[in-house]
Amino acid sequence: MKEITKIKLTDALNWCDENDKSTLFTIQYMMDYAKVQHETVIRFLESESKKQKIKCTCGWAGVMYNLVVDSESGTANCPKCGQEYTTMDEK
Repeated sequence: MKEITKIKLTDALNWCDENDKSTLFTIQYMMDYAKVQHETVIRFLESESKKQKIKCTCGWAGVMYNLVVDSESGTANCPKCGQEYTTMDEK
């Protein structure tokens, strides 16, 4: 899968999570937004389910790899509000 496709699918998934959309809506939205087939979305969602997920107190939800982690401190910041996380945090 191309990196741009992963980025589009991640953006679409995060938007649906933030806006509390249903599973059916989310799958269709991801297909339309990234211009991919149903099978591609399902494969992407299966791979996402294996990653460390976080939910910030501000409502942003995503996976840890979406955050830019500082290599010295091991911390990352929520892209919406800036709250700090470590790779060990579970939200």
